[in-house]
Amino acid sequence: MTFPMKRGLRLRKTVAAIAAGLALGTAALSSASAQEKTVSFPVDKKTIGYVDLIASGAMQRRFYSYFTAGTDALGWKVIFQDAQGDPTKANTEAINLINQGIDALVVSCADSAPMRPALKLAKSKGIPAVQAGCPMTDEKAWDASFPLDDAAVGHALGEYVGKQIGNNAQVGILGDTVILAGKIRTKAVKEGMAGAKAVIVGDQSVNLTDIVGNSRKIVSTYLTANPDLKAILAVYDFFAAPAGNTIKSAGRADKVSVYSFFADAVNVPYMKTEGSPLKAVADGPVEQVGLLAVDQLLGHFKAEKPFDSSAAQRLEVPVEIFTLENLPPAGEDFLTPYPVKKYIDQYKEKWAKEYGGN
Repeated sequence: MTFPMKRGLRLRKTVAAIAAGLALGTAALSSASAQEKTVSFPVDKKTIGYVDLIASGAMQRRFYSYFTAGTDALGWKVIFQDAQGDPTKANTEAINLINQGIDALVVSCADSAPMRPALKLAKSKGIPAVQAGCPMTDEKAWDASFPLDDAAVGHALGEYVGKQIGNNAQVGILGDTVILAGKIRTKAVKEGMAGAKAVIVGDQSVNLTDIVGNSRKIVSTYLTANPDLKAILAVYDFFAAPAGNTIKSAGRADKVSVYSFFADAVNVPYMKTEGSPLKAVADGPVEQVGLLAVDQLLGHFKAEKPFDSSAAQRLEVPVEIFTLENLPPAGEDFLTPYPVKKYIDQYKEKWAKEYGGN
């Protein structure tokens, strides 16, 4: 099922580990050495600091993989830092990177408020600060911000879930109040389910520093208090497996389904495990925002172009629903249903036209 909407690392974990509800580790995410550029025009060497709020999220890996596909093509070096779900740590890591003399700061999904000291320091040093991946409470705090369209994917999932669970079914939500994306997805999912008149029995925020344990605790509470519970909505991909495993442990996998976002390195293998409660995810080539960030930085450095945050709204991102019937193959190195080659080739062609004569 596809919803035609306009908007806008590899890892090695066994299916058994994912089925146990473990968040992906960050060993496969590391600082990237400067590569030999593959574009034909001259490009100055740059070092980009990249801070990820929560690199254990498989979707975050998709953002980073697209970003580094772009920086690799340009021969730029990337220094990667993982804040492990702690916004305060994200700010500290960003400040450390700025003091190391990076040429630009890119942050994925740490919101504006906790990042203000780092953003102020970057501005004082003339270092551009760009956000890629999530909506911000204060977009203007950044030189540019490129979020995916969480409302579009959320509404698409909500519509699908509403049709699957039927009218007046009980639904529990694993939400988030730290990242604005979680709030937007929750609201959009509820709107998408409005026609089914779903009964929301709980909408609790998961502690991002204890994803597995807290997700299990919340789902257990929902199951105990609601014997007729029909579904769990996990607003982030890394909530889905802990939710599903809790449902299986309670012996209710035949009655309670899990729905979430992104056919990624966590959800695809988990959906394929025997008796998995995870029934569907909404997805689209949303990681294009990572390449867009590189494109905007190149324009800034190469031609002194102003940053354009509205560029994310012009990305073509069709949203589709993945179920067990149409899941992509998930080999050992699987990351995304949308291989980066198509998109990096488009950008390299664009860059050659814009900068090939320079």
